[in-house]
Amino acid sequence: MKRLSVLAVLFIAACTSTPHRSSGPTQTQWKEVNFPSSTLRRPSSNVDYIREIESAAGKKIAKPIATDAVLDAKARMEKIFEFARNEPNTFFAQMRRERPIFSAPGAVGKVLGKDVAIPTIYLVTRYSDVLQVLDQNTKFTVKPYAKIMTATVGSPYMLGNDNTAANAEKPGMRHSLYGRNDLNKVRRIVRQIAQRTIKENAKNGTIDIAKHVGRAVPLGLNDEYFGFNPPNPEAMARWSKATQYAFFHNPFKDKDVEKDSIQAGNEMREYITNVLVPARTTELANGRPANDTVSQILKASKAHAKHGLQGERIIANIIGLLVGSVETTTAAINQSIQVLMENPDIMNEAIRAAQRGDEETFSKIVWEALRFDPVNPWLARYAEEDVTIAAGTDRETVIKKGSLVLASTQSAMWDEEVFPQPDSFNIDRDQSKFMHLGYGYHRCLGDDISKVMVPETVKQILLLDGIRKVDATSVIDQKGGPFPESYVLAFNPSAVAPIAPADAEEGKDENKILDGLGLGKYVITRITKMEKRDEALFSIRKVLTGNTLEKRKAIYDLPLLVDNAMKDFTPAEKIDACLNKNPRSKEAFPNVVDRQNYCSIRIDFRGCYFVHRLLAKQSAYASYYHCAYGRNFLTPAERAQFKQNFAHLDNFYFLGLE
Repeated sequence: MKRLSVLAVLFIAACTSTPHRSSGPTQTQWKEVNFPSSTLRRPSSNVDYIREIESAAGKKIAKPIATDAVLDAKARMEKIFEFARNEPNTFFAQMRRERPIFSAPGAVGKVLGKDVAIPTIYLVTRYSDVLQVLDQNTKFTVKPYAKIMTATVGSPYMLGNDNTAANAEKPGMRHSLYGRNDLNKVRRIVRQIAQRTIKENAKNGTIDIAKHVGRAVPLGLNDEYFGFNPPNPEAMARWSKATQYAFFHNPFKDKDVEKDSIQAGNEMREYITNVLVPARTTELANGRPANDTVSQILKASKAHAKHGLQGERIIANIIGLLVGSVETTTAAINQSIQVLMENPDIMNEAIRAAQRGDEETFSKIVWEALRFDPVNPWLARYAEEDVTIAAGTDRETVIKKGSLVLASTQSAMWDEEVFPQPDSFNIDRDQSKFMHLGYGYHRCLGDDISKVMVPETVKQILLLDGIRKVDATSVIDQKGGPFPESYVLAFNPSAVAPIAPADAEEGKDENKILDGLGLGKYVITRITKMEKRDEALFSIRKVLTGNTLEKRKAIYDLPLLVDNAMKDFTPAEKIDACLNKNPRSKEAFPNVVDRQNYCSIRIDFRGCYFVHRLLAKQSAYASYYHCAYGRNFLTPAERAQFKQNFAHLDNFYFLGLE
């Protein structure tokens, strides 16, 4: 059963036969939509939710232990959570129809001798009223998150504050997240991670997309794009779960959950302070391009001592990259796919869009699917003063200071006044009004990245041939926790091998990569110490599959291994290996004169360039500067000669298309 995400802010008929993938015009609307297979989530209940909540009473125990009023208020709160979790559509529909701004009285009393206050809860369900709450961030603040976030992060974080210095950091962080052309890079990285994890984990015609794909993609993006390189993937996954659980899924403040989050925060701060930041600072000083978010933050902190992030603020915002990007993305991927699995006709349309490369249509299908099972039912806010909402209407309400306000984004996306026929699946809706990524002052910092990452991951899964539910009972399994932990789907096994790689280099076996490095069969015949080839193979494996620290060491070692492996070659033989035997140099330099100029450059520079450009996936320009300047493989005279020889080629375009 899906557990409720109480305070989540950021993100975001059984089909057992092979889908039929016919051609034809794109269908944009379906009137009959099935919900995920858990019967509790089907909109079929006749319960009077309002009466159930208002009459809820806690189990009475001895008054020295707990006050009756507190127990009753807690019971009302639990009923609201239960109905939003188990029967959201009919629950919110009744609220929108009969009590659009519903209040459940709180209470003050004692539990085990300690003063306890259960706040009055206001559940806001109409679209315009939800907007009003989220628009007024000084009156409705994110105070419910502040205490545990600060305890975990170690200093104030923008997500748990309003109109503070921490919030002023948001524009700079958004600039560090991505530039004008970086979303294409995000799509490429996401595609590569998804394809790689599918290949590695698809077994006997089944794949657990929650366990192996949905979480692996955002974790991998943190590593490869954000530059938050963890000591190991397991640590990053544990940090992500612990913090998300405590921040957004712990309404009754379970002490063990909070303890795990604070411990994760301590570990992250120690690692970022003592390992990540010093290592990255050194790399940047040695010429590493600032081509990830962490590097951009550090670069700005050095260039702008007054305006750039410093000290604890750097650490807080690096932690925020992880907290804000993994578990909500995991849920969005799994839940949108689960909706599509319940609706084969819609899923077939999505598959056709994916196959023809129609990104716009495919993305619309995914986000509309998520409207039927959103990641978060509401966004929680604290009323800092008495505030009137829906003024001038028959639902006008004064929300009292100190109340907990649940602005239901899920209900708002089913408001008939804004989304006509909300129970139909319609990809022609105005999706700019969707609230999957929040709204207003605290809208998701990486919203544009999410708009790429979620659909691209879903696409790679749906492109598996014959993708389908294992059986009619297949549903997301959260294993008693708040996050998707397992969701096993079936496919035709022959589909995995032919998945087209994102780049020409992706998917080539190690021997072909050795050929590109000049260490293939031609070179092997002349190497006196065969372990050099084995060392190169080992380093290549680490570049392709190792953790971040292993990758960095391998990227650093490989050029020298190339040089050492070819040390017995004469200068003429080395040039011949590059000029005539290396297919990569022929692709980069079809003109033989240009190729001759390139191949005359020192082998360690060429090996360095190959590793950074084609394995580490850096840009051509960045790879040149990293090797020629950062690694200093070319002397000033050689650099000048190199530029002169290729002056007719624009911006080192010869090193490979961007």
